[in-house]
Amino acid sequence: MSTNGGEHGPEHEVVWRGMTRAQIAAQYNPQIAVAEPARYGRENREASVAARARLAGTLDLRYGPGPRQCLDVFAAQGTALRRRGLAPVLLFIHGGGWRTLDKSVYSFIAPPWSDAGVVTVLPSYGLLPEVPLWRMVEEAREAVAWVHAHARAFGGDPDRIVLAGMSAGAQLGGMALAHEPSARVVRAAALASSVYDLEAHRWHGRHEDMALDEALVAKASPLHNPPLDPRLPMLLAVGADETPEMQRQTQAYHDMLAARGQPVRMQVEPGCHHLNMGRVFAQPQSGTFLALHRLLDETG
Repeated sequence: MSTNGGEHGPEHEVVWRGMTRAQIAAQYNPQIAVAEPARYGRENREASVAARARLAGTLDLRYGPGPRQCLDVFAAQGTALRRRGLAPVLLFIHGGGWRTLDKSVYSFIAPPWSDAGVVTVLPSYGLLPEVPLWRMVEEAREAVAWVHAHARAFGGDPDRIVLAGMSAGAQLGGMALAHEPSARVVRAAALASSVYDLEAHRWHGRHEDMALDEALVAKASPLHNPPLDPRLPMLLAVGADETPEMQRQTQAYHDMLAARGQPVRMQVEPGCHHLNMGRVFAQPQSGTFLALHRLLDETG
């Protein structure tokens, strides 16, 4: 195996985990692995427009100095999960390969949680190539700090924050759990369909702008940086139709957490691939939604 992730040998050369660069790229690129990839983003945007019209959330609140450091807050309308007049808070970090999408694409997550009595917060964050990966990690941590400081203004309980994320957002969320003080104020976490060991992205061309080397892989991979609180309840979700590598990444992170005694559950969603996995957070009958609902309830 080559020791330099920046070198590009012949396409047939086996470079990592018995795979060539082309094979690795196929495993980690949902635009290749999923038919009609544009369809899913379009449908998510349409559902999110409808969600914002229905809920009339408080949009574009600034949580940090970066140009994309704004978030949307959707208040709880239901009362089922309220305690002492306050609602739990679901902080959801979007995906997009660290270089696309924003909070507005995931507004569709908010309605069922609002109905259940949960405040939903959706932040955007800086993207590659303008913002380096480690700065994104810092912005995720700043979002957690903002939510803790401002939760009561939206009827949320600062002592009942649950962190969730999808794809790149799950990697960023996982790194927030490994940081003081953001880790201290999160009561549970639900992470879906992510790359928990960034070493994979050193071996194909799609993510060259991440500037990954051994040091950054070690510093920014949740697999190498577990939650500071070994008692934090965690849910890890992955689609049954995702690539073998994406499923392996989730299993490896789960096994590492379980080995340290972390209360962690792995949820495999039937019929889901990488581009529709985010929707399970908004589907009240999905295993992920039900497990996350329990996590939010148990924070009280």
